[in-house]
Amino acid sequence: MNKIRYLIALLYNDIKSRRPDGTPYFNVRVYMAFGLWLHLLQVLLLLELTANIQFIPKDENSFIGCAFLFTLMIFYLMTWLFPVKDLIDVKVSLGAVKKVKYYYWGYFILNMCVLVLLFKTGH
Repeated sequence: MNKIRYLIALLYNDIKSRRPDGTPYFNVRVYMAFGLWLHLLQVLLLLELTANIQFIPKDENSFIGCAFLFTLMIFYLMTWLFPVKDLIDVKVSLGAVKKVKYYYWGYFILNMCVLVLLFKTGH
């Protein structure tokens, strides 16, 4: 849990250093919720491919509703597990804060490639 808290604190400090007047805590929760949503889709697609069970709703309205509920759940979970006062207290180096932006974008692009590959093989 401490490594996850450190990574979230790095993201928080990176966003805060670029936009001091903005809402870095909200942005971090959006990034994390979207990343976890991508992982959930990947796992569900893998389960659909291997077990032939339909987990992902094919109806667009149901899919959007599930996505909204999952995102809302992640927001509340992150607020409870990683309060902003704990993220401020984490000691991070300036070099690590500068690198985290590139690592996050690389991680995001890799996740999107895996998701597209799973969609192509499954449908």
